[in-house]
Amino acid sequence: MIWETSVSRTLLWAMLAGWGLSVASGCTHVVAQTTPYYRYGPMQPEPPQGDLPEGTRVIVLSKEGSYSRVLASNGLTAYVLSSSLMPAAQWDRLQEATKRHGKALRSEPKGPPGPLAPPPGAPPPQLESQR
Repeated sequence: MIWETSVSRTLLWAMLAGWGLSVASGCTHVVAQTTPYYRYGPMQPEPPQGDLPEGTRVIVLSKEGSYSRVLASNGLTAYVLSSSLMPAAQWDRLQEATKRHGKALRSEPKGPPGPLAPPPGAPPPQLESQR
């Protein structure tokens, strides 16, 4: 079984190399949250062999029930919960939006406060129920 796995992995690498792709550029999905992985199938009697960290790019090779067999960008072939995966394009958009939003939060407002801002030193407004 190990020999078959290494042969199939070698063939996949050869195909990707022949098409001029690296695993990272050919990845279809990303691990959206750190998830345990199983090398030989999700129903094995052993505990998970490790965790794939959030952000790991993978190619989905097949789906079996609630698990997907993936080839990770680090060369690992394993089974992970399908629900822990996100399409790569969606992940990239989310990361870009998070980066833009983070920059907006870190930037200081420039110029005077807007017309609805309370004057400097004013007490916070109270709700009707607090009066």
